[in-house]
Amino acid sequence: MSAIALSIRSRLVLTLLFFLIMVTGCSAQNFNKDRFVVQLLTYSLFSQHYAPPVLDNALSSTLFDEFLENLDPQKRFLTKQDIQKLESYRYLVDDQLLSGKTDFFDLAIGIYSTRIKEVEQLVVSLLKNPFPLQSTGTIETDPKKTTYVSEMADLTSLWQKRLTYQCQLTYIEKAEAKALLEKKSTSDRYTFVLALLHHPDPSLIEASQKKLKKDNTLLFKNLKKETRKDRLNVYLNTLAHRLDPHTDYMAPEEKENFDIGISGTLEGIGAVLKEEEGFIKVSSIVVGSASWRQKELKAEDIILKVGQGNTDPIDISSMRVNEAVQYIRGKKGTEVRLTVKKPNGQILVIPIIRDIVVIEDTYAQSAIVRFSGSKRRFGYISLPLFYHDFSNTKNRNSADDIKKELVSLQSQGVDGIVLDLRNNSGGALDDAIKMAGLFIKDGPIVQIRNKDNDITIQSDPDPNIVYSGPLIVMINTFSASASEIVAAALQDYGRALIVGSGHSFGKGTVQGFFNFDDTVERGYSHLKPLGSLKISLQKFYRITGESTQYKGVLSDMVLPDTLDNTKVGEKSLSHSLPWDKISMTYFTRHAAISSKEKADLLIKSEARIRSNPFFEAIKTQSQKIKLSQENSKEPLHATLLYKEQHRAKKDIDAIRSFQDPSLEVHPNDEGALDLSQEKKDKQTEKANHLKKDAYLVETLHILEDAVMHPSGK
Repeated sequence: MSAIALSIRSRLVLTLLFFLIMVTGCSAQNFNKDRFVVQLLTYSLFSQHYAPPVLDNALSSTLFDEFLENLDPQKRFLTKQDIQKLESYRYLVDDQLLSGKTDFFDLAIGIYSTRIKEVEQLVVSLLKNPFPLQSTGTIETDPKKTTYVSEMADLTSLWQKRLTYQCQLTYIEKAEAKALLEKKSTSDRYTFVLALLHHPDPSLIEASQKKLKKDNTLLFKNLKKETRKDRLNVYLNTLAHRLDPHTDYMAPEEKENFDIGISGTLEGIGAVLKEEEGFIKVSSIVVGSASWRQKELKAEDIILKVGQGNTDPIDISSMRVNEAVQYIRGKKGTEVRLTVKKPNGQILVIPIIRDIVVIEDTYAQSAIVRFSGSKRRFGYISLPLFYHDFSNTKNRNSADDIKKELVSLQSQGVDGIVLDLRNNSGGALDDAIKMAGLFIKDGPIVQIRNKDNDITIQSDPDPNIVYSGPLIVMINTFSASASEIVAAALQDYGRALIVGSGHSFGKGTVQGFFNFDDTVERGYSHLKPLGSLKISLQKFYRITGESTQYKGVLSDMVLPDTLDNTKVGEKSLSHSLPWDKISMTYFTRHAAISSKEKADLLIKSEARIRSNPFFEAIKTQSQKIKLSQENSKEPLHATLLYKEQHRAKKDIDAIRSFQDPSLEVHPNDEGALDLSQEKKDKQTEKANHLKKDAYLVETLHILEDAVMHPSGK
């Protein structure tokens, strides 16, 4: 554990022990656990967070609204009349939190529970009648754009629309399954499904209605299984997330899930999931996992249904994450089929064979690449994650591995190097600092500021330069944290060109973990377990003084991205801490590429992009995603729904078809002898994957242009 982490932990322990002295005047036997946890969390957040807001009436009003939205994110149960019954608490939530009282919370969940029971009876009644495949009107699919209905009577119309939409999607799904079962060709499948929509198959209608009843029975079963403790966690996290999106209260079972990794160390698919506006969304893909190797599931995908092999899928679109993962997890070798909604609105089924994380895939790997007919050879290094086992110094770490790859590639005479940090969500800060230092002689790498405005400067610990040649760092919107520190430092020193999405993720905050059980004295041990707190305590700043928070690192050369017209990254998250600036620290800028050189490289790159069908398809897709998010109403008409899904699929297929046969890829296995057939096959697969990577191909063209430029080396 670093000195910074130890300092944070010591301060938290002292602060919370002081809190205990203040609140434990009553006897242990008479102490209310919920009240204790509410007060403990409130005190911890507002005394220790990097930048806590003022806990006043304005914040109370925000928490009032956000808790009700988190309780009923799709606005399917609560009404405006219900909200009115709670209005007397709008400016008292702050007082409730400070005192540990739960009157507002208890009244809210009481009303919510009553509504669930009433709506369940309503749905049972509606499900007695069939739903039309071709109807008029639309349904709003973006919860942000919906409002609470006025009263209970209006919920009938709302649920009639919801059930009609669900039934139509289910029928389309079953029609597509029938097309596959009858082995229709890809070209015939579309016509076949359209025919089944125009002339409905009674057996498919019956099966769809049956599935609809099953899904909604499960929905209400899960909702009624939610305990007071489950809903209290929603209440407490409404408070935690108001401070910033990376601060969380974790109930004991949630902390256990975090430790074993919902997404990786268990046998499963390897996707980090989050709840967003009532849906289960993929936050990130775990490097080396089954999803990472399968390559279809992506961050920002919404998981609608989960099926085990060929069995009927279960609708999880309204479940909490803890409930949903029970269906997604499973034994190694078993198949799970995820029905997902892509950002462009396409709904497709992704089959994944569950597996454990392959550790080797998380390590830095390199290759030597060149274009056919070119004399230039380049090194390509991929780093999926910043890894470091601080408990065992004999284990591999990312900084040393990158150093070895750099030495090896140089010994083979490469003319330049691409360091790929795309989709790298970060990791060990120490490795990020050492890694940036491999490309410069010495100097500061990153500044870190705490809530007391104390600034720590972390510098390159090694005065040696491992690689001084032409360098490009690739980033995208999902390059975060430690990745951003490396990219920012190399950009600030003028040591590398940054190429990729318009900006990186923008996570420039540092979190610490604290177990509340550590604060409890012996007399109060019966209150355990109390859960844990993940809290933002510090903020990263570039050596120029600019924060990486919110804005991220801006690319020197921007390549088109499907998410260009959407808010993705830190700036898309509610209550993100803002971008700001502190004083720059002294550093010596290297011989950076000139503005004239950049302009020349940009002109050539833009010309290639305009003539590349892949990037033209990406631009088109980006615009369609933007329009889809702006016009989020879906028609209650199965034929129109299916035609739109088919158009979205064709757009994706056009992007997938890219491949550059002129790119030659040779995995860098210097010194390796007698590779097994399995490893050879894996290398071939990776080489083919790189040839299909249009972003890498264009980056290599930029590097080649830079090397061949009159001022290039």
